Amino acid sequence: MGIKKPKLKAGKTTTFVANPYYDEILIFAGVKVPTSQEGYKLVDSKKQLYKRIKKPNVKRFQSEIKGRLLKKKKPWWPHTEKLSLIVSVGGPKNYIEFSDLDNYLKTIFDAIKGVVIADDHQIIEVTVDKEENQFVSGFIIAIKRELKSGEEEFVYDPDNWQLEGKLKLERGGICCMDDY
Repeated sequence: MGIKKPKLKAGKTTTFVANPYYDEILIFAGVKVPTSQEGYKLVDSKKQLYKRIKKPNVKRFQSEIKGRLLKKKKPWWPHTEKLSLIVSVGGPKNYIEFSDLDNYLKTIFDAIKGVVIADDHQIIEVTVDKEENQFVSGFIIAIKRELKSGEEEFVYDPDNWQLEGKLKLERGGICCMDDY
């Protein structure tokens, strides 16, 4: 994930600049994403009968994420236009190695649905990865809205992110990065 909260001394601050290509970047550190993948327990080995096991931690996770988001609710939420997302899930090897990406996405999309996005059907493109990180578990979501008529596309120039972000805001766009 590459995101590590800086340890600052009292009275010191730091500034992060959001890449203005994305409208919004949501950072969730210190939380593991449980998967919505169904689990099964062997009930009778002779008959090969299994019992489905519900994962209560998925509902608890989704409730926690919605609560964190609502504490810092943005005035433009929920997004209702078509969206492209980049999702990165990170954590220790034993946490991320054995779960499928699609299961992480299902859990995350259900957690942000109704708060950040109106519904996950409006997501038209997703790039996703999982990254081993021994220091912090969590996930990042970068959101890019479909351009409206007359809006200009951001051209990547890392030396001008602050200026581009300012111009994007002056043109009525969104350029926001926050941790939850």
